[in-house]
Amino acid sequence: MEKLQYHKKENNRLDRMKERTEDMTKRISNDELISQLNIENLKLTPQSMKLSINLLNNILLFIFKESTLRTHRTIKAIRKLMSIINTDETDDVEYTARVNLIKRSTAYAEDDRIDSVNMLKDVLRNDSNFTELEERILTEMEKETITYNDSKKLLDLISDRLNYGYSIQITKVIGELLQKIDMNDYRSCKAIESKLIKVAKTIVAYYNQNTLSNEDIFFSLQTDYFDTATEYAYKKLSKSTIRLLTGMRYFNILTAPGVESGRLYIFCATPGGGKSQLLLNLAIQFKRYNTSVKQAFPDKVGAIVYISLENKFDESFERLYHIAGMQGNILDYSLPEVKKQLREKGKLRITPDNPLDLIMIRKRRNDQKVDDFRTLYFNMLDNGIEPVCLIIDYLKLIKPSRYGMDERVQLREITDDLKDLSEELNIPIITAQQINRFGTDIITTSSEANNYDLALKMRSSFIADSWNVFENADFLCMIIRERQQISNRLFMGFQAAKKRYQGSIETEEEEGLRNLSYFAQPYVDGNEIELEEDMSLPYALGVTSLKPSVEDIKDTIKSKGKKKGKRMENMEENEVAFSPQEYFSQFDFPVD
Repeated sequence: MEKLQYHKKENNRLDRMKERTEDMTKRISNDELISQLNIENLKLTPQSMKLSINLLNNILLFIFKESTLRTHRTIKAIRKLMSIINTDETDDVEYTARVNLIKRSTAYAEDDRIDSVNMLKDVLRNDSNFTELEERILTEMEKETITYNDSKKLLDLISDRLNYGYSIQITKVIGELLQKIDMNDYRSCKAIESKLIKVAKTIVAYYNQNTLSNEDIFFSLQTDYFDTATEYAYKKLSKSTIRLLTGMRYFNILTAPGVESGRLYIFCATPGGGKSQLLLNLAIQFKRYNTSVKQAFPDKVGAIVYISLENKFDESFERLYHIAGMQGNILDYSLPEVKKQLREKGKLRITPDNPLDLIMIRKRRNDQKVDDFRTLYFNMLDNGIEPVCLIIDYLKLIKPSRYGMDERVQLREITDDLKDLSEELNIPIITAQQINRFGTDIITTSSEANNYDLALKMRSSFIADSWNVFENADFLCMIIRERQQISNRLFMGFQAAKKRYQGSIETEEEEGLRNLSYFAQPYVDGNEIELEEDMSLPYALGVTSLKPSVEDIKDTIKSKGKKKGKRMENMEENEVAFSPQEYFSQFDFPVD
């Protein structure tokens, strides 16, 4: 009897395990099915689609002719379309040659970011797979032209063909999903709703991704485009424009007319070169110096949002504490004292005249996609907070939308997405990136040789995956921490490597510094993470060079010997930088 009961219990246990296994298998199967609908996972498969020779010729003309419509996005779309064209079913050598030529040219243009048409031709002609037939086709293309309107029609046709290819894949997955719903594979209405929402979002995402020409706006005085273009521009211009200033005079001139909405700002430094420090300094100064930000939603609380993907929250908090102007070790104070300091002292005070909030968020590295920042923005809006600026520390720790790609391609897509997000949300997005090992070695060598103005030694080619970062940034700046040799004071050097725009000149100070591209801002004495602020001073603390002035050199003559001191004193004038006092004497404001 006992054995019978034991076997009965064991059989029941095995049956329950079987049910759980089947249920788990079913859920895994359903999840895998849905994952196929992910915009990055859904793959186009070769179709029995054959394009006409005329259409292929137009595609080649579009690729090899300069046009404002010829962008990374449109080249990428053409490459996608070619990936589903199956040439195995045809013996037409003319057709196959054109398809192969388009495939290779778009691959070079996208993967290697060869934007120059002439360079692209040279690269193709040096390709070992380049044939005489392709040379003839390319030569013929050079004699032909394609109009702007024909290019737009071509892009619409490409969009249609791509959407058709994706529709076939989506239809298959939806059919399987509906079949599973009919079979009651999902145990709740909520689960069904969740899956269907994912399907709907996927369809919309693919449509938006493959719509290429609807962003192009025509302006004409004598056609129907007049009303459309004017209304579009007026609506865009009437949107609130955020302009954020800092407490650093020279930084504001460098970024004039301020850090603006719809733009991507990238700061590049050596590993451990002050990226996180700078981004946190900017966040605090934005909160302090922008008392009346023009918000899109005035009924919500405006906020500077700082997202750390690198440092632990407690590390970032301690930096925040010291950059905000607090003195001494945070642990020397009790918890109530620390709270009181942060709320009532320093740079973080919330007042009726300065209601802007500062929000600091810690996210795990390599866990956040650009889409997650979009979701964060709208979640904050739902909770009564309007982010007026996103600061992300830092670029390389953002999770790519898809894996299995070259790191350069991943970074390109991340910066593409960040730029698009800044325009979509109409806010500035600020991030940072490391320079590569080659650049780091050069800067290290220059520092060891006691060179000065090290930021001026930094080149855009030093940036890791430089072309991709440089291309998508609206403002790109090289930064570095260095000590002034004479004073031994710590500075952060700023060299603007790229400015996509030029602000208006409003003051004599700005007029005198119209072409400013480099300056160095001192750190607060005794605080090597807090940058000095000089907006409330009658003069700037930043300097246009850390090179010793004539007066500085005179003070060191004794220590350097008479002969060497005399030689330094007699240096040519144009080799000696202005001291801050000398430099600002040309402007009409008090000089210390």
